Amino acid sequence: MKCRCLVIGVFIGFHVSAQSPVELDKENGFKEYTIGTKLSSLEKKLKPLDEGVQTKLFKAKEKAIINGIKGGEIELAFYKDRLVEITIVFQRKTIDEYDSLKQSLERLYGTPKDKSYSKKKPSYLTTYDKILEWEGFVIGLQYNYDVSHRVIEIIYWGVKEKTQKSKERF
Repeated sequence: MKCRCLVIGVFIGFHVSAQSPVELDKENGFKEYTIGTKLSSLEKKLKPLDEGVQTKLFKAKEKAIINGIKGGEIELAFYKDRLVEITIVFQRKTIDEYDSLKQSLERLYGTPKDKSYSKKKPSYLTTYDKILEWEGFVIGLQYNYDVSHRVIEIIYWGVKEKTQKSKERF
């Protein structure tokens, strides 16, 4: 009996550890867009949107498809020619699509921190009704939904790479 409990405990431990932000760190971004990648290695796949002195914003030529939800615009922020932030924006999406994607993210990364009602919410997030966040040791993920505009926004950022300068412009 003790042996069975130990075996069950081990399997539960593996299951719980697989559903954590550590998985977020393993992925290190979205598809081929990984945090820390040099701009030169992705430049052919991108269209410039805006350039600052040290920060540059690009849009991917391809559209994102996540969990069967199509049409996501992929925006990439580079600071000193290194990818520091990946933003995927889906326009005109329902709360059901939001919930479906949220459940998938929770299966992958575990329970997020709900920042929806945080008093420390930055001004660029004031239009979002739902704000969830996962943070690994290397990568962070924010999942937002604006109910009135029906916008889903997914943001990956490098925890060590995150700088105030990359947020100033975008």
